[in-house]
Amino acid sequence: RGLGDVYKRQGRYDMLRKRNIISIILFWVILIVLYEMISIVFSVNDSPSQMNVQGFFMEQKDSLDVLMIGSSEVYSDYSPAIAWENYGYTSYDLSMGAAPANLYKDMIKKGLERQNPKLIVISLNGYLHGSIDFENPVQLHRWIDNVPYIYGRKDSVDSLLKGQGKGQFYFNMAFSHVNWKRPISLAKNTLEKSVMTLNKQSYLKGFCTVSGSDKGTQMGELQNIDFDNGCEDALRELLVYLQAQNIEKVLFVRFPHQRKFENPEAIDKIGSIISEYGYDILNLNDKSKELGIDVPADYSDAEHLNINGMEKMTEYLGKYIINKYDVSSEKSTGDIVKWNKCVKKTKEMINSVREDMKSGTCRLYYEASIYWEPKIQK
Repeated sequence: RGLGDVYKRQGRYDMLRKRNIISIILFWVILIVLYEMISIVFSVNDSPSQMNVQGFFMEQKDSLDVLMIGSSEVYSDYSPAIAWENYGYTSYDLSMGAAPANLYKDMIKKGLERQNPKLIVISLNGYLHGSIDFENPVQLHRWIDNVPYIYGRKDSVDSLLKGQGKGQFYFNMAFSHVNWKRPISLAKNTLEKSVMTLNKQSYLKGFCTVSGSDKGTQMGELQNIDFDNGCEDALRELLVYLQAQNIEKVLFVRFPHQRKFENPEAIDKIGSIISEYGYDILNLNDKSKELGIDVPADYSDAEHLNINGMEKMTEYLGKYIINKYDVSSEKSTGDIVKWNKCVKKTKEMINSVREDMKSGTCRLYYEASIYWEPKIQK
């Protein structure tokens, strides 16, 4: 055997080794992709909030004039599509149910990576209930699980979790694997996300509502504001961040509620801190009468407006924004067509909500309700 045979054997060995390496790499790539796909299917953690967050990341880059940040009172009390129709600016309700205040900074950070808004509106609600839920895994998963990896999910995990327990957020199957016991919910949730992905946008822009009116069960009650040290630290950290990013126009809003504050001096303290950093605050907590909101008929419960109240709040806030802040911008013909379609879809849903309210039927309406009739709630 000559030297040529040795080279041939070496060549075949090298080729085989390369094939093995490529096969191993492909195996792990396919495994990771499959794992992530399964994780997405099994991740069900409050469908309205889930679709709100995922829908935001589908928005065209730098297409929003106003970014709305906060908890459920944002997505129930304000409709971006109605604001577009009446006042000509684009906005999005980047909000989740019971979002604690320590999430706000990361929500805004992710928002600013995708958008260049002329105004950021932030709900005060997260600062009024103490810091007890700052590390609540349910609340954290509502946000982190729906931030795409390509938009910095790892950064969100690292910034929000200082100690142990990060693994369940990097690989959320560790938290959501028990959802296999709910196959109908899994299938429905997967279908909802798939349809919105195919349409490449959220039609409601985060808006969500319930077809019902409150019975006034909490009228006359007082709410205690729990603005503890954790909440103050989170507020100041956010304010420092906003200044560092040279964000000049920020409006903190307390949306209308049925209950008045037991300790209104706490909201005064919050307002003084916000003013200290040069930003604005609008306290509408017990201003329902001034806004023309009927208590309790225009509420779905003590803390959230129904569609009648939403229309009045959107009108008030929309006028306030365009009168105080310069948020107007040129829109292409394509953008106008897209947003007008959102108006059409939103109004169609509102009409369905009104019919339910007339018949006394209570349903939860959110992005998925664009595609099929929501389930009647007990």
